[in-house]
Amino acid sequence: MNLFQHQQAALDFYIKLYSQMRMVGAHSLGVALLMEMGCGKTVTSISIADFLYHQRDLHKVLIVAPLSILPVWEEELAKFAEFPYSVFTLKGTSDQKRQILSQAKRYAENMRIVIVNYESAWRLERTAEL
Repeated sequence: MNLFQHQQAALDFYIKLYSQMRMVGAHSLGVALLMEMGCGKTVTSISIADFLYHQRDLHKVLIVAPLSILPVWEEELAKFAEFPYSVFTLKGTSDQKRQILSQAKRYAENMRIVIVNYESAWRLERTAEL
């Protein structure tokens, strides 16, 4: 994947942080991408997921985003993800979303990516587990 310089710098920063945290046995290997809208956070996030997938350290991802952005994530994953994944976008009623989550649990061979909008995330928090 070809990244712009600022996206590559963010990926490189994450890889350096990841290496340092692994050395000390830290449990949290997360990072925040504090970039302006339109700067490529989605592509950078996909690059980080790709790195972690190949490190065998990431098997499932939860993406929480505004409702209008959910299809963008699906499109960007299709364009840029260089790892096997199964994507599950939570849509419909709460029962339909729970059924989609239930389906997601059965996909162990690929990275499981669940996409949900902000408003639905807190409603499902107590009743669903990926």
